Amino acid sequence: MLNQICRAIALLIFTGVLSHAGMIISPTRQEMTLMPGGSAMGIIRVTNDFGKPTDMSVETRYWYVSKDEERTTKVTDWLTVTPSTFTFDAGETRNIKYSVKLSTGLTGMRAAMITFVPASEGSNVTLVVSVSLYVTVAGTEKVAWDFSNFEIRNNEGSTQLSVIANNSGNVHVRPSGSVRVIRGRKKEVKLDILEGNPVYPDQTRQMIATGPTAQLFPKRGKYKIIFTLNNKGDMKTKTYNVVVEKNGVITIK
Repeated sequence: MLNQICRAIALLIFTGVLSHAGMIISPTRQEMTLMPGGSAMGIIRVTNDFGKPTDMSVETRYWYVSKDEERTTKVTDWLTVTPSTFTFDAGETRNIKYSVKLSTGLTGMRAAMITFVPASEGSNVTLVVSVSLYVTVAGTEKVAWDFSNFEIRNNEGSTQLSVIANNSGNVHVRPSGSVRVIRGRKKEVKLDILEGNPVYPDQTRQMIATGPTAQLFPKRGKYKIIFTLNNKGDMKTKTYNVVVEKNGVITIK
């Protein structure tokens, strides 16, 4: 009995409201954690903002899956959305239900897109809105990430500071953080790096902070660059030394 209860436990995180292409959708991102073999249900609220009755269809597809499983599984094996088609009046709000059912052999994570497609009415262009769904298989997670490849690029009065975040685990990470540019003991400028798109397993993503060159490097001399990235409390910090030459050229030491 205890094992059955644990299998049913789900942690759901809902974020954001999106108004686009004649639809208002909430939430725009959903995350859930399930035990192997577990199941859960969720709701997406969709409002017709087209100003007229509209026919809709709902489609699902993989957003992330390992290369091996992509050849052997389908997103519909574990994700179901109801209703898959519907018509709603102008201003009407519908609760679209989805259900997730994991097999006992799944590990790591899955990511899917639930896409709302309005009838095209003869147009060659159809604007769609998608909700992302991330499912983590509890007890099988391997969180392993880091960053490297520090670079500096100048472009018309602004300077871009960047590193490459890499994910060697089996679940996605969403690092955010800051860059501190320090000259001497007290002169410091801080730039924030906001949370963005996830870094999926075995993938990388460039983390960028940009600021005015005159503010970041006002004089020639030695500077210290401190990158700090944080993923759900897992914080990593690295320090780089640079030198600004008389001609403005910046060299990483």
